[in-house]
Amino acid sequence: MTRVLLVGTIVASLTPAAFAANKKGEPKAARAEASGFVAEAARFWDFACEVPKGWEVERSAYAGAASGAVEEHPLKAIKELDGGASAVLAVEMFRTGHPEYSSVDGLLSRLKAEKGTTVSAVQEAKIGKQSIAGRRFEATAAEAGLRTAYFAIPFGRKDGFRLLRYSAPVAEYERYLPAFERLLASFRYTGPRPKPQ
Repeated sequence: MTRVLLVGTIVASLTPAAFAANKKGEPKAARAEASGFVAEAARFWDFACEVPKGWEVERSAYAGAASGAVEEHPLKAIKELDGGASAVLAVEMFRTGHPEYSSVDGLLSRLKAEKGTTVSAVQEAKIGKQSIAGRRFEATAAEAGLRTAYFAIPFGRKDGFRLLRYSAPVAEYERYLPAFERLLASFRYTGPRPKPQ
């Protein structure tokens, strides 16, 4: 006998044994995959999050501040769209010493200075079950036809920040925005949490 479990608009067909396991509490990765998302944890990094199943995922190993790297891109998920465009989810890190993005304010200033780019108001917000504090804003680059959402998490006064980012062509932005909301809601630290600014 097969039972059907409804989660929002997602329908998952489960055997009786699987249904029982689900009621007892299946692993987060299994729950995420059943809902159309998969859990991701970039190797040697201190975080995990969920990205849409079927998106191409790129990961990079941790280089660390001692390497002199002022920016790192531990995780990127890409959805190829028609016409060669793409929707992108990314988790990035910028350290003090970066020539353009050494702080969240530096990033905002750079975006506002770009010709044809409009930047939304900045909102203080918290994400995930760990209530991680950060600053959320959007930018639209008219000439490129690209709209981007940002959630910036400052590490400390002199330590740079982590950036959760979603970008897509303006016409496709709303369609894939729920994927970014899921990334934010599922984002969590798996190691010691950096002290906020």
